[in-house]
Amino acid sequence: GRTDATNNKGSGVRINSRGGVVEDCVLTDNCAPCGGAGSYVTFRRCRIPQNRAPHYGSASRHGAFEGCYVAGNLGRWVVDVFSNVINCTFSGNTLDGSTSTILFTNGDAGGQIVNVLCVGKISDNMAGCANSDFRNCVFPSNMTITHSRTFDQINQEHTGAELEAMYANGVPLSLEAPSVDKGCVVEPLPACDLAGNQRIMNGTIDIG
Repeated sequence: GRTDATNNKGSGVRINSRGGVVEDCVLTDNCAPCGGAGSYVTFRRCRIPQNRAPHYGSASRHGAFEGCYVAGNLGRWVVDVFSNVINCTFSGNTLDGSTSTILFTNGDAGGQIVNVLCVGKISDNMAGCANSDFRNCVFPSNMTITHSRTFDQINQEHTGAELEAMYANGVPLSLEAPSVDKGCVVEPLPACDLAGNQRIMNGTIDIG
């Protein structure tokens, strides 16, 4: 952590081509023009807090996320992904830019956006992923989602402020939270959730 990169390709972790995997790590307090925490990396079971990128991807540029907690990052986009975002929680990230700011983007690559929980106040007119399959996600009500493929079991019944009141650091404060028992079992899964509980309970999981 605490790395400032002057290049355009990532600060915490940079791999020159897609295919690298980073597992069970914490990447924090990094800064780069693009890809604050890293570029061209699949992050698996990682915590990615407090990174910055003024242009694209405060958490990652051309990355993928599996079972990650992404919180408190600042940039025009939070993640710029080339494939999947699965079993992840995004909490308290700040989007800094115009109304074209994008929370997730896949470009033309497509991908799976599954079991994703997004907690926090998202500015109006923010877009979600293009060219992706969305399943079993919880997003703020004012988050505009641009998609061109499947769109199934997406909960947008609550404002960002309401969702903030329902969660603490991504952990639901009651069994009434919209993510509880609403996920679908998609591998890879960590053994435990953010609260330290067994991930699969009664054949289902929480979103996030």
